[in-house]
Amino acid sequence: MNSDSTAIRSYVNDAPLPDVAPWRHRMNRAVDLAAFAVVKHFLSRARHHAFDLERTRDFAERWRDASVEDFYRIESFPASRENSSKLERTLRNARGRIELTLDSPLRTEEDRNNRFWLEFHLGHPIDRAPMFVILHGWRSVSVRGYHKMCGELNEMGVNAAVMHLPYHFSRRPSGTFNGELAISADLVRTGNGLRHGVMEMRW
Repeated sequence: MNSDSTAIRSYVNDAPLPDVAPWRHRMNRAVDLAAFAVVKHFLSRARHHAFDLERTRDFAERWRDASVEDFYRIESFPASRENSSKLERTLRNARGRIELTLDSPLRTEEDRNNRFWLEFHLGHPIDRAPMFVILHGWRSVSVRGYHKMCGELNEMGVNAAVMHLPYHFSRRPSGTFNGELAISADLVRTGNGLRHGVMEMRW
């Protein structure tokens, strides 16, 4: 351990604890327990979370020695040219709020998840201002706050967009909770979901 790490550890260990009333400790613990119980319930819904050992082993073996670049590499896909043309036509002279749905470069068993949704907030010509893309959190209940943030970015001279991540909002398969399939005991789907979101952003 280097001297900087030792100094930081010593500072943390010696730092005085905040003066918090015992009842607040109990309340915080109760809130934590309730929150984790809810998360556990959502993650344990068996009908969407079957663990397949063989599929998991095959997935791990396939990507074991791959680089990060290989893991997120975008192979050519049929809709790529159509996506590019649609994006260019829609945004060329656009201003204001614009919704756009494109085919995903990675296919899944869920049709609704095979298209990704973006809503652009263009306060400036697309070629004259930087673009800031906002990705919501896992299981976010609303994107309203993100759209408000886009408006604030527009005021700062920046164009912005909100994108729906795999298995969330417009991409949520019927009969599931928002984001339920994004992280689950199905490690192959979870791993591919991560690839999915990154590949769409890179595209």
